[in-house]
Amino acid sequence: MKSTTKNDLPVGDMEKIWTTEHLPFIMGGNVWQPMYTTVPVVERRKIKGIDFFSFKTPKGTIRVCEGQTGGIIADSFDELIASIKGVPTKTLQAQIDEARPMAATAKPKTQEYFFSKYKF
Repeated sequence: MKSTTKNDLPVGDMEKIWTTEHLPFIMGGNVWQPMYTTVPVVERRKIKGIDFFSFKTPKGTIRVCEGQTGGIIADSFDELIASIKGVPTKTLQAQIDEARPMAATAKPKTQEYFFSKYKF
């Protein structure tokens, strides 16, 4: 049974997270390539009408992702709230939409591989 946050949003389920990894031996192309893995959700929040979730890294630190593509965007919900203060929802959504094509090309990786590259 999955638990819920105070807003009755499910936690404990698995979500895709993604970032880029540096692959220096790509010839004639972008050396930063998207990769993803799945992790259990620690907490979910809706801020400015947009879904966000947090996860715990193997080192025990918390990171926050936007909920549409799973892009890692902040170290905490407090940092996220501070960084988007005064930013219109339309602008936030445009940034997510801009990242969507790269997220769609992310290659699946095991958690072990992903976190060997994502060192936070």
